Amino acid sequence: MCFRTSITGSGQRSPRVSSVLWMVISFIVYWWIDSFCAYNTAQSDRGQKEKRMEYFIPKSAVIFEEEIKKSRFITYVHHTEGLAQAKSFWQEIKALHPNARHHCWAAVAAQPNNSQEFGFSDDGEPAGTAGKPMLNALLGSGIGEISAVVVRYYGGILLGTGGLVRAYGNGVQQALNQLEVVLKVERGRYLLDCDYAQANWIAQLCEKYNVVINAQDFQANVRFEFGVSDDKLASFRRELTDRSAGRLILKAIE
Repeated sequence: MCFRTSITGSGQRSPRVSSVLWMVISFIVYWWIDSFCAYNTAQSDRGQKEKRMEYFIPKSAVIFEEEIKKSRFITYVHHTEGLAQAKSFWQEIKALHPNARHHCWAAVAAQPNNSQEFGFSDDGEPAGTAGKPMLNALLGSGIGEISAVVVRYYGGILLGTGGLVRAYGNGVQQALNQLEVVLKVERGRYLLDCDYAQANWIAQLCEKYNVVINAQDFQANVRFEFGVSDDKLASFRRELTDRSAGRLILKAIE
């Protein structure tokens, strides 16, 4: 961009040209600041969005039992959140069946694609014949936060490698066929400070956008902690801004 400046008789720029230059520079500075803030907000929302998803989780527990060549197989499927809870469930079933020969276990303890929260055990069966086929059945369902324990009372007849894989994998699959599930929507956590006079219409806005109010703190002002799903975030934030003339700012909790 090129500017022509006129010079007065004293060698100085005219006041009119200086004013124009100042306006242009101010515009560029404000535009840059606004763009930078918008970029940071978008990057923050994008980073959080990449970590969140929607997936099904067990609504209730299921027990499936069958007998194969005199061996009794009892499959338990249960909702567990995190590997620690999944292993605790495994121990509960062990305590429930202290005389069983094997208590094989598998879990997808968080999101269905979070391999760090997968786990399994053959619990004395030949390697790869119990825990792994159980885990494969869970993964095939696409369900998260789920654990399976298969208890085996040995009947005296060897099933062989293939027979064991089928017995353990099919037991979990049959239990999954009976399982009721519910959709879990992961939400980002956000803070909002507002006046008491604004609290009612903000609560109504939460209902409109299916925003969960995790906490409220009533002090000099009202502080809300929200749970907002990614697909509702932009609309919820925009209406907050519009209705408050830009005074309400939704802040992400890292």
